[in-house]
Amino acid sequence: MNMIPKEKVFSFLKFFEKINNNKKTELCRVYTYTPASGWGVPSKCYDSYCWLEFERREFMAFEDYDTYFRYAYGDNYMDLPEESKCVPHIGVYDLSFGGIFDGGYIN
Repeated sequence: MNMIPKEKVFSFLKFFEKINNNKKTELCRVYTYTPASGWGVPSKCYDSYCWLEFERREFMAFEDYDTYFRYAYGDNYMDLPEESKCVPHIGVYDLSFGGIFDGGYIN
């Protein structure tokens, strides 16, 4: 992959963005994530946002988060698997925000 100039890769992506971002579609995706449905999540999920509390912190989220999670992770997204079957959905095992949540930056 490092033999392909990044300018070529990004110009290719920009070309597709220009063509496709002008159309209103029922489903949409991001480049870095494929939801469980394989096709995308409803575009309406991106229409409005809200603040949700999670583990004593507030985060901006889709107002229709239930629809998003059902498309992204399946209808049983609220059911916890057995601990031995728990695996991350992304390759991040440790994440640091450098203490920004300790300084009142969150709503």
